[in-house]
Formats: sequence, structure tokens, C-alpha cells
Amino acid sequence: MLNRKSVIVFLTLTINCCVGYSQQNVPVSLDKLAGNFIRNLRNNPQEKLFVGTDKWFYSAGETIWFKVYSLDAMSLRPIHKGKNLFIDLVNEKDSAVSRVLLNMQENRTSGSVVVW
Repeated sequence: MLNRKSVIVFLTLTINCCVGYSQQNVPVSLDKLAGNFIRNLRNNPQEKLFVGTDKWFYSAGETIWFKVYSLDAMSLRPIHKGKNLFIDLVNEKDSAVSRVLLNMQENRTSGSVVVW
């Protein structure tokens, strides 16, 4: 049976060898790829729309009041890219029941749609 000191020395040497051989230089192509990806994100900001409604559930005949905020997808800061916002209320068969066209003058807008 091995004594405790031998096991500790063995584990220490094994861990040091693994750490020493696992640290290799990252290929230049990976750095170039990451740089291109970050440059593309900065040059082409993506827009994310967040919608807030006045209630969680609606019945037929009720009006859905909502506010829409346009934010940058990466930083979640206000962004203004588009001028028009199209909203479709769809049924369980994915058919449009109601359609609303809103003007986004800034990075936010509000509106309503009736549930049928």
C-alpha cells in the first residue's frame, strides 16, 4: 500500500505535467475569426423589440394595450433603426387575426389591438 506522501507527490507531478502541456498557443486564425466577429457586431447592430402589455390574459372582445421598446441586442441600450413596426395577432393555426402598423419615431411606441 502506498503511503500518503507518495500519493501527494504523484498527484502533484501529474497535475503539473497536464498544466504544462495543455497551454499551447492559440492559432492566429482563431484570433482573426474572433476579431472579424466582433467587428461585424459593432458595424451591424441588431435590434431587439421588447413588448409590455397591461395584463397577462385577455378574453375575446378585450383590448390589448401595449408599449414597445427598441433596444440594441448586445448592450440592451435604446436604439432606433426602423421607422415602421408591424404587429400581427395570430390564432392557434398561425393565421393573422388582427394587424397593426405603428410609426416608431424614436426607440419606443405604444398602441392597442382588439382580441377577436
